Amino acid sequence: MSIRRHELTDAQWNLIEPLFPKYRTGRPPKYTNRQLLNAILWICKTGAPWRDLPSYYAPWKTVYTRLSRWHHVEILEDIFIALNDSPNLENLRLDSTVVSAHQHSATAKKGGSNSEENLTGSSRGGKSTKIHALVDALGNPIIFHVTAGNVNDSPVAIKLLEQVELQDVNVIADRAYGGNATREYISKHGGQYTIPPKINVREKWEVDWWLYKERHVIECFFNKLKHFRRIGTRYEKTPEIFQTFLYVAAIFLMSK
Repeated sequence: MSIRRHELTDAQWNLIEPLFPKYRTGRPPKYTNRQLLNAILWICKTGAPWRDLPSYYAPWKTVYTRLSRWHHVEILEDIFIALNDSPNLENLRLDSTVVSAHQHSATAKKGGSNSEENLTGSSRGGKSTKIHALVDALGNPIIFHVTAGNVNDSPVAIKLLEQVELQDVNVIADRAYGGNATREYISKHGGQYTIPPKINVREKWEVDWWLYKERHVIECFFNKLKHFRRIGTRYEKTPEIFQTFLYVAAIFLMSK
C-alpha cells in the first residue's frame, strides 16, 4: 500500500510499533494501531474538524475514542519518552511559545475559556495557550508543559528543570528566565546557564554570546511543531487532548 501524505513511513512505523503494548485479548482489533495513529496524524497535521476525517482510515468517533484512551493510559507519552531515552544533555534549551486558542476551544463542558482547567488566558492577542518545552543539544524535545497563555515563563522553568539531571549541563534560555530563582536552582544542582540579564538588572553577569546563538535550536523546533495545524492553533476543548497532540507531533518528528 502506498504511503499517503502525512502518514508514517514503513521505517517510522518499524521504530514505533514495538513501543505499543501488546493486546491482552485473543480477538484481533478491527483497526490496527498504525491505521489509527495515521488517522490522528492526519487530523493533527491538517487541523481539519474530526468529522472531516477521510473514511478510509476509520470512523472519526472510533479514532477520537482511541486517542482519548491512549491519553488516559499515557501510551503516546511513553512512546515519546522511549524515542528519546538517551538525550544529548550537553546543552539544554528552555523556552515557550504562544498558541492562539480558537473559539471552539472555549466550549468544554467543565469550565469555560476563563477557567484554569481549560488553560486559556487573555492577552492583547485574545485567548491563548502557552507551550513550555525543554529540548536537548540536538533539538529533540524532552519535556512539554502546557499553561494558559498569560502565565509567566519563569515560574514554569523550575517545574521543567526538576525533571532532568542538571549536573554539568548548560541551560540556554532568553532573558525571561533570568530571575534569581531559576539561576540559583540551576547552579545549586551543578549546572551552568547561558541566560542574558534583563536590561534593568543592576548586577549583570557575563554571557557567552556565541553559545547563546545556539538558542535558535528550540525556535526551529517550535517552527516544526507549528507545521501541525492542530498545534499551531488550539482547537481542542481540553488541554489534555491538546497536549496529547504534542506527543503525536513529537513522535512523528523524532521518528523521521
